[in-house]
Amino acid sequence: MKNELFKIMSETLNIPIDKLSEDSNTQNIDNWNSLSHINLIFALEEHFKVSFNDQQIIDSTSTVKLLSLLDSLCD
Repeated sequence: MKNELFKIMSETLNIPIDKLSEDSNTQNIDNWNSLSHINLIFALEEHFKVSFNDQQIIDSTSTVKLLSLLDSLCD
């Protein structure tokens, strides 16, 4: 799942995949702003066939949080 997440993040945030890690978050990825965050959420919902609620969208500001969230929704 991590590889899929990183691929989608790379494409959506327009950054090289090798620049992503489990430490990536909205504070250390310049391209991860409010607009790109919404685009990322839409891309993840479409790819993984899940729906995030408002609080999940607000809270998912790091790769660790996204991985945890996707893990719980994709069971």
